[in-house]
Amino acid sequence: MGQGKSKGPLFAVQPLRVQELDSSRYAVPALHLERGLVKGTWIQFEPVKFYEHLPPGRYSSVDLMRAICVAVEDLMKIAKDRCDFEVEKEYIATGSYGTVLTVEGAGPVVAKVFSDSATEKFRLQCAELGLRAHCAGIGPRIFGYGWSKRLLGANHKHMVVFMERLTPVDVHGVDERPKGPVVARQNARKIGALVAACAASLGFHNDLKVDNIMFRERDPCLIDFDLADPWIIKIAVTTSYIKYSFEEFFSEVVPAEQREDLAQALRRYYDLFCLSLSIAGDHPWFPEVLVQLVELFKVLQKPVFEPLLAGKRWLPGSSRTEIPIEVMVRQGGITAITVNLFDLQGNAFAHGIPHWQAYPSLLRSNGVHWPGQESTIMSAATASVADGSNVMT
Repeated sequence: MGQGKSKGPLFAVQPLRVQELDSSRYAVPALHLERGLVKGTWIQFEPVKFYEHLPPGRYSSVDLMRAICVAVEDLMKIAKDRCDFEVEKEYIATGSYGTVLTVEGAGPVVAKVFSDSATEKFRLQCAELGLRAHCAGIGPRIFGYGWSKRLLGANHKHMVVFMERLTPVDVHGVDERPKGPVVARQNARKIGALVAACAASLGFHNDLKVDNIMFRERDPCLIDFDLADPWIIKIAVTTSYIKYSFEEFFSEVVPAEQREDLAQALRRYYDLFCLSLSIAGDHPWFPEVLVQLVELFKVLQKPVFEPLLAGKRWLPGSSRTEIPIEVMVRQGGITAITVNLFDLQGNAFAHGIPHWQAYPSLLRSNGVHWPGQESTIMSAATASVADGSNVMT
């Protein structure tokens, strides 16, 4: 296939041990006013768990917490005018479930803020998943988290997770130093190691894309573990998601002694497949990611993929499967709208890889803009799977 064999990770993912601190120092009013018409505590912070104290800089540890809570509530003007507490907010990113922000002078600290649109249980779960990722050595440092409660002028609360600030990836640029492409390929292998560690410790990441990979100095780091799950694929749709669990299939079809190894391989394959559709074919990460996908495809084809396709997992009277097999393209320059999980031929073709026919495929993708022909409709694909005509080695 002209891609070679993956050389494996260049660094070991190191699990970490964290110890919960006494967080009572943070259980204070984040904004208390003694001037103006409405006096009293406007924002109260209630810590849930802290593992490291917020590093002081322009602010003390406690005042940094207060500044971020003021920024969360957009009360910067009131804080300045009525208690001489100056805060300048900086937005970093916004996602389906929350916003990442910081304040000027926060140094290495940002806050992920989960909106009221999500349930309290979900927001606590997201904070715990972030902590587990930190402990597994694959995610940003988590200093702690708690509730920012608005008491005056409104009545609501936000989950605020204080975490390490990382550097985003420039997906469009390639390092132009002499060894830039080599470093990029090495980073792709490091990302593979992180994905493997995620598969072993959390499960499916479920939202792996370039935007959710950042750098700590020279090493990549995964972020945004809100949808992570050991058995369930979750596809985010605004503030909800489509889901499918592989747990029943594995318990029925996969031998017990192979179950965990193959489950981890499937989690890695799915997340790397999603990642591949967020990077263009000419980016130096893509060839290495494709190599890893081919290796995992070989592992999964006989014990997992073929039984999934051969089983009766098509919705009755429909041309759709129970399994959300079509993965959305998230990067320009890829000649597809979606690519299905069982089609590395379609993935390679859509990325402009020569000799794409040499890559393995079990089911032709509907969403790939194939040359000289209309996209295959799912009903035809269903029929071909049923009689085995579309199964290729």
